[in-house]
Amino acid sequence: DDDAFSTLRRMQRTATTLLKKHSLKSRGISLPQDQSRLRQEYLEMLGGPPERVPLDPQTVKTWTEDGLTHEHVYFHTEAQSIQSTVVVRRADLESESLPAIMVHPGWGEKKDAYLPAARGFAQAGFTAITLDPRGQGEREMPPSSEGRWADFTPFEKEVVMSLGFSWLVGTSHNAMYCWDIARTVDYLQTRSDVDGERIGLTGLCMGGL
Repeated sequence: DDDAFSTLRRMQRTATTLLKKHSLKSRGISLPQDQSRLRQEYLEMLGGPPERVPLDPQTVKTWTEDGLTHEHVYFHTEAQSIQSTVVVRRADLESESLPAIMVHPGWGEKKDAYLPAARGFAQAGFTAITLDPRGQGEREMPPSSEGRWADFTPFEKEVVMSLGFSWLVGTSHNAMYCWDIARTVDYLQTRSDVDGERIGLTGLCMGGL
């Protein structure tokens, strides 16, 4: 009985209940006058930062294409969580400290799909970095050829991986993603080719959030 035992369907039912309970209308919140209240609630939902473990960055591959230098870099966001990224910048600006921008993928998407956007920012004079969010790309749960998991779409797998895991460890889905972004900022600020005071973020879908 999928309705009784499906983790995905139970999460969907719970989410529907929570949305009704915590909607702006049911809580008497109006925008834009209550924007500062919502901002504070959001920061509280994210919670305090976990311990900042050493990043221990590892560059596993470097290549040059169309005048752009690419680096495939891993670093720790938490003790048991490793971020996979590609850093891109113009080869003729290697000695300069450039502003940086993170290019964040959407639901179920890999950093590879956003590499063209990162390359565009690099051509414009940024140090650009694109990354795999939790449960996506290189950070996806190993595929299974059997059982219900094999029938899940990439979106369903991501929902189970990120939302389900966040509930298990007692944090929020957004908190995990924002922590990975914060640690990416930490990494960029260790690089001599990045102006640590000028770091931006852009993305699509979930990356836009």
